[in-house]
Amino acid sequence: MRGVKTLGIVGESGCGKSITSLSIMGLVETPPGIHAGGEILFEGEDLLKKNEDQMRQIRGNKVAMIFQEPMTSLNPVFTIGQQLMEAILLHENVTKQQAREKGIEMLKRLRSLWQRSALTSIPISFPAVCARE
Repeated sequence: MRGVKTLGIVGESGCGKSITSLSIMGLVETPPGIHAGGEILFEGEDLLKKNEDQMRQIRGNKVAMIFQEPMTSLNPVFTIGQQLMEAILLHENVTKQQAREKGIEMLKRLRSLWQRSALTSIPISFPAVCARE
Protein backbone atom coordinates (compact mmCIF):
# COMPACT_ATOMS: atom_id res chain seq x y z
CA MET A 1 0.00 0.00 0.00
CA ARG A 2 2.38 2.66 -1.18
CA GLY A 3 1.40 6.30 -0.87
CA VAL A 4 -1.85 5.66 1.00
CA LYS A 5 -2.74 8.39 3.50
CA THR A 6 -5.76 6.73 5.09
CA LEU A 7 -6.64 3.07 5.38
CA GLY A 8 -10.03 1.89 6.54
CA ILE A 9 -10.51 -1.61 7.88
CA VAL A 10 -14.08 -2.87 7.58
CA GLY A 11 -15.68 -6.22 8.32
CA GLU A 12 -18.25 -8.19 10.22
CA SER A 13 -18.62 -7.79 13.95
CA GLY A 14 -16.04 -9.92 15.73
CA CYS A 15 -13.83 -10.50 12.68
CA GLY A 16 -10.72 -8.93 14.24
CA LYS A 17 -10.71 -5.30 13.06
CA SER A 18 -9.93 -3.89 16.49
CA ILE A 19 -7.34 -6.48 17.47
CA THR A 20 -5.61 -6.01 14.11
CA SER A 21 -5.46 -2.24 14.62
CA LEU A 22 -4.30 -2.58 18.22
CA SER A 23 -1.62 -5.06 17.09
CA ILE A 24 -0.37 -2.68 14.39
CA MET A 25 0.01 0.03 17.02
CA GLY A 26 1.75 -2.30 19.46
CA LEU A 27 -1.01 -2.12 22.04
CA VAL A 28 -1.64 -5.84 22.54
CA GLU A 29 0.20 -7.06 25.63
CA THR A 30 2.35 -10.16 25.36
CA PRO A 31 1.28 -12.46 26.81
CA PRO A 32 -1.53 -13.12 26.04
CA GLY A 33 -0.76 -11.76 22.55
CA ILE A 34 2.01 -13.39 20.53
CA HIS A 35 3.98 -12.46 17.42
CA ALA A 36 3.85 -15.63 15.35
CA GLY A 37 5.84 -14.22 12.44
CA GLY A 38 6.04 -11.63 9.72
CA GLU A 39 6.49 -7.90 9.92
CA ILE A 40 4.38 -4.74 10.09
CA LEU A 41 5.91 -2.23 7.71
CA PHE A 42 5.15 1.46 8.01
CA GLU A 43 7.13 4.02 6.02
CA GLY A 44 9.61 1.25 5.19
CA GLU A 45 10.32 0.30 8.81
CA ASP A 46 9.16 -2.72 10.78
CA LEU A 47 6.98 -1.52 13.66
CA LEU A 48 7.62 -4.77 15.51
CA LYS A 49 11.26 -3.75 15.95
CA LYS A 50 10.43 -0.37 17.50
CA ASN A 51 10.72 0.16 21.25
CA GLU A 52 7.94 1.76 23.30
CA ASP A 53 9.35 5.30 23.05
CA GLN A 54 9.61 5.02 19.27
CA MET A 55 6.07 3.63 19.02
CA ARG A 56 4.74 6.45 21.21
CA GLN A 57 6.05 8.91 18.60
CA ILE A 58 4.21 7.04 15.84
CA ARG A 59 0.92 6.42 17.66
CA GLY A 60 -1.48 9.31 17.37
CA ASN A 61 0.86 11.31 15.13
CA LYS A 62 1.09 8.94 12.17
CA VAL A 63 -1.01 5.89 13.03
CA ALA A 64 -4.31 6.08 14.90
CA MET A 65 -7.47 4.13 15.47
CA ILE A 66 -10.89 5.74 15.32
CA PHE A 67 -13.30 3.70 17.38
CA GLN A 68 -16.83 3.03 16.19
CA GLU A 69 -18.22 4.37 19.46
CA PRO A 70 -15.81 7.22 20.30
CA MET A 71 -17.83 8.42 23.29
CA THR A 72 -17.11 5.13 25.07
CA SER A 73 -13.40 5.77 24.48
CA LEU A 74 -13.38 8.77 26.80
CA ASN A 75 -12.73 8.15 30.48
CA PRO A 76 -15.74 9.50 32.44
CA VAL A 77 -13.50 10.32 35.44
CA PHE A 78 -11.51 12.97 33.54
CA THR A 79 -12.71 16.02 31.67
CA ILE A 80 -12.58 16.10 27.88
CA GLY A 81 -10.04 18.90 28.23
CA GLN A 82 -7.76 16.78 30.41
CA GLN A 83 -7.91 13.92 27.93
CA LEU A 84 -7.25 16.20 24.93
CA MET A 85 -4.34 17.85 26.72
CA GLU A 86 -2.87 14.48 27.69
CA ALA A 87 -2.79 13.39 24.04
CA ILE A 88 -1.33 16.70 22.88
CA LEU A 89 1.36 16.66 25.58
CA LEU A 90 2.31 13.07 24.71
CA HIS A 91 2.66 13.71 21.00
CA GLU A 92 3.81 17.31 20.69
CA ASN A 93 6.60 19.33 22.23
CA VAL A 94 4.41 21.97 23.90
CA THR A 95 3.78 23.43 27.35
CA LYS A 96 0.62 22.69 29.34
CA GLN A 97 -0.72 26.14 28.44
CA GLN A 98 -0.05 25.56 24.73
CA ALA A 99 -1.72 22.14 24.94
CA ARG A 100 -4.75 23.75 26.61
CA GLU A 101 -4.98 26.41 23.90
CA LYS A 102 -4.65 23.79 21.17
CA GLY A 103 -7.38 21.71 22.82
CA ILE A 104 -9.69 24.74 22.92
CA GLU A 105 -8.99 25.43 19.25
CA MET A 106 -9.76 21.80 18.37
CA LEU A 107 -13.11 21.99 20.19
CA LYS A 108 -13.96 25.27 18.46
CA ARG A 109 -13.33 23.67 15.05
CA LEU A 110 -15.41 20.66 16.02
CA ARG A 111 -18.30 22.84 17.16
CA SER A 112 -18.12 24.70 13.86
CA LEU A 113 -18.39 21.39 11.99
CA TRP A 114 -21.35 20.36 14.15
CA GLN A 115 -23.11 23.66 13.43
CA ARG A 116 -22.66 23.25 9.67
CA SER A 117 -23.80 19.63 9.64
CA ALA A 118 -26.85 20.45 11.78
CA LEU A 119 -28.56 21.96 8.75
CA THR A 120 -28.78 18.59 7.01
CA SER A 121 -28.94 16.21 10.01
CA ILE A 122 -31.93 14.69 11.70
CA PRO A 123 -31.81 14.99 15.52
CA ILE A 124 -31.26 11.29 16.19
CA SER A 125 -28.12 11.25 14.03
CA PHE A 126 -26.65 14.34 15.62
CA PRO A 127 -24.34 14.15 18.68
CA ALA A 128 -26.21 14.60 21.95
CA VAL A 129 -23.88 17.36 23.06
CA CYS A 130 -25.00 19.46 20.08
CA ALA A 131 -28.64 19.09 20.98
CA ARG A 132 -27.89 21.10 24.13
CA GLU A 133 -26.34 23.97 22.18
